[in-house]
Amino acid sequence: MDKLNILWDAHVVSNDGKNFLHNADPCHHIAVNMSKLIGCIMTSNVEHTDYILDGRISRYEFDMPYWQERLKDVDVLITDQSTHIRNLKVANPKVTIYMLTPFIDIQKHPKVEEPYRYYLRQTDSMLVADKVVAQSGFNAVEYVKQVNQLTGVDISDKILIWPWGYSQEEVDKYKNINSFAVPTIFFPNRITESTDNYHYREFADAIGMIPEDIAKKAIFIYRNPTRKVTANQVKTIKKLSKNRADIIPNKEQHTRREYMEFINASHCSVHLCTKTHRGMSHDESAAMGNITISPNLGSSKEFWAGHKDYPFLLHKVLDHGIDSKELSRLLILYIDVYYNNQRVVSELSHTSIMLAKQFSYESVFKKIQDGSEIRVN
Repeated sequence: MDKLNILWDAHVVSNDGKNFLHNADPCHHIAVNMSKLIGCIMTSNVEHTDYILDGRISRYEFDMPYWQERLKDVDVLITDQSTHIRNLKVANPKVTIYMLTPFIDIQKHPKVEEPYRYYLRQTDSMLVADKVVAQSGFNAVEYVKQVNQLTGVDISDKILIWPWGYSQEEVDKYKNINSFAVPTIFFPNRITESTDNYHYREFADAIGMIPEDIAKKAIFIYRNPTRKVTANQVKTIKKLSKNRADIIPNKEQHTRREYMEFINASHCSVHLCTKTHRGMSHDESAAMGNITISPNLGSSKEFWAGHKDYPFLLHKVLDHGIDSKELSRLLILYIDVYYNNQRVVSELSHTSIMLAKQFSYESVFKKIQDGSEIRVN
């Protein structure tokens, strides 16, 4: 195969194209990992953009001269921007565009002034893109359904599933780190009001329901990855959890290494996403051997397919909501198993590690190392 010029456009890299907006946040580590693997396996020229393309700006604010120049020698553009694909195609009609689509519930995002219009632009982008890349079969079905409902067009033939979640090479660096002395249960996702997808309140509520004599046997931590927790949110978490949950403060900046060391030293992670992909933090935690608690739906359900007896899935998920009482029971169960049945913990940990491997960057690109899934039009 001829050598391709591949441009990886990820809004998660900073203006210098090298540093991450949040070093410790796993979602913001995707660009380097994937472009490194694409470049290594496909012997292609892979580079990042040095320009942040904000998905919330209108098509009239799109910097067409910049992108015409930037894409003039590019064969393949891999981008996680889901609203500007038509503009990018105009900038270079010959470029093959792979549109990475992490979620589709942005139409409810309060930061978007015209959410429905944003939703339509996202759908239009799926029509224009050469390939629409989903992280799971669950997401892929949602994308096809969304576009068909709004436009009547079937995009099934352009859907690809790249279930990337973490770098196995990176995880292997931290295998020998000692665990915390006390079972540590952490919430890795954002503490935010901008979407009702992460359910940070339910985690605090569940902690508060645990009997005191059991709760004191464990440590509960909110990672606060975006470092944007507000005073009111802290107050809410403290009140619901009965002051049992710790929150990493906004001013405390962690490096990627410190984040990975924390995951490996912890024991259990709680992932309550109900509308999107289960999250890269889920797969990283599972790859580290942690017990993960997550809803039995979507991509979380896919992760545990074939292991229906896994005891740490939430089954009472109605209307995209989390049942705090059920979550509390699973937290209690984990603490009990940790202290009284380490054999079960060890078996579940081993299963998590084995299952996670199929979702690593390395595993995904073994499937496309012959270049069959990345080609010019």
